[in-house]
Amino acid sequence: MTLRGRLITLFPLSMLVLGSVAVISFIRDPSIGGLGITAFVWYLLPPLCFRLHDWMCPLRVGREDLCDGSKYSAWWGSQQFQIVYAAIPQLEILLRLIPGAYSAWLRLWGSRIGRGVSWTPVLEVVDRSLLDIGDHAFFGHKVALCSHTVMPKGDKQILHVARIQVGDRAFISGTSGLGLGARVAAGEFVPFNSLVYLNRRLK
Repeated sequence: MTLRGRLITLFPLSMLVLGSVAVISFIRDPSIGGLGITAFVWYLLPPLCFRLHDWMCPLRVGREDLCDGSKYSAWWGSQQFQIVYAAIPQLEILLRLIPGAYSAWLRLWGSRIGRGVSWTPVLEVVDRSLLDIGDHAFFGHKVALCSHTVMPKGDKQILHVARIQVGDRAFISGTSGLGLGARVAAGEFVPFNSLVYLNRRLK
């Protein structure tokens, strides 16, 4: 791993420290300003840092060897900005309780999210910048969306990255999983507990 790759792993800890300080400060001295700072640290700082990182080191679809220590992985860096939301899923659940807030937040990461998309409170998005979601799509309980996979090949660990595409008014039933390159056509109904992955397209 490159030096840059090691340094970027400090971001999640930095987030926890800054976020905790903001929360404690707000509890001790409640104010609108303190609330705004707390919200900024937990919800705006990571995606803004990601967009800066993506401008300098663009996250590209395709393949790369994660074991190649001579190259910095933009995907690896992008994950460091998102880990805190996997560790504390309640942060995203709160956003999904506010109409339109979660879709707007995903757009801030760089995803293309249509109008009127319905997100149930409990689901998982792993790659927040790699979604193309059409208008009025629906995502059921415990749906998982992951735009990457890592496959061993000899002494290599090959990372594959591809955007997930969901058309207008598609319905993704509960506990289903959409993997890298998944494409769900407009109006398609994905049954309960389905898997769509590795560029397999539901028509």
